[in-house]
Amino acid sequence: MTINFKKSLLASVAAGAISVLAASPAAAFDEMNWSWDLSVKEKVIKNINILPEAFLPTGMVLVQDLQVFIGSLESTSTVKDITNVQPTEGGVGGVGSTATFAFEIDDDPDPSSLVPDSNTGELTVLSAFVDEGSDFVEGVISLEGVQLDASASLNAVKDLPKVISAATSVANNTSIESAVMVELDEGQFVFDVTGDEIFPVQNPNADFSANADVAYAQNLGLNAILGNLSASQITATSTVKDIVNASVDSTATAVGNNLSIEVNAASAGDQIVMADAVQFAFADLTATSKVSNVTVSNYTNLGKIGALVNSAATAVGNNKSITVNAPVTTVVIP
Repeated sequence: MTINFKKSLLASVAAGAISVLAASPAAAFDEMNWSWDLSVKEKVIKNINILPEAFLPTGMVLVQDLQVFIGSLESTSTVKDITNVQPTEGGVGGVGSTATFAFEIDDDPDPSSLVPDSNTGELTVLSAFVDEGSDFVEGVISLEGVQLDASASLNAVKDLPKVISAATSVANNTSIESAVMVELDEGQFVFDVTGDEIFPVQNPNADFSANADVAYAQNLGLNAILGNLSASQITATSTVKDIVNASVDSTATAVGNNLSIEVNAASAGDQIVMADAVQFAFADLTATSKVSNVTVSNYTNLGKIGALVNSAATAVGNNKSITVNAPVTTVVIP
């Protein structure tokens, strides 16, 4: 396969500039001009004026990032044939049914005389061992023909096990957590290339001097329309079936591009996120969660565990999540 891509053809159609100003809700901008021309030395001094407030950050997270995913993704989780064996139900003990006993005695070494009567007569001791030093007796009795009471139901809140199945496919992901201000220049691109020979074209509107990531997106978008690119296949499948006496939690998540930023500001001057984020996804995303044949019996308090079956499927092309939390102020009252 021959690919004639130039560097200038990398790309994105969904582009923009994001400014989050948590400390100054009154501040507003009609337009944000982003110019990434940065020289970092040992000492960095920042004084930021976002009218009407002034910010003095105590530190910074500075990121320039480009993520390009070419191809397809598939993740599969399959869980089946899980059986949680319940206590014995009521009825008559069958041929070969036995039970093990163990207890302490005082002075009587004959275990058969210590077996309590059942409602059908004395139980038959098949084997027994007496430790004379500790007066401990253990052995096996026969339950054949003996009337058995039904076992008490179990508390679902404490005793019901859970089957968890999860499938996740993510092409590009960036996650930032910080206590100081964040500046980010981010480009995320998802697509595929198929065929024996590709001849991409240059978008005449792509201006790399203004914003390279936006220009990449414009080029990729045009070539996707012209058929020079193929859609990336991103698939997540979670399948759960034939489950006896257990709750089920099944999730499937397919994501093209994901960006998450959270600032828990150490000071009032750190309540800033400045970002130029461009996301391009030419992809078919599929998330499937299947749950079938779940059976539960002999449990109480099922209504207190919430949903017996949780099944969720999520498909996301592009996602951004930005959170700025103000610093926590502790007031000491004497």
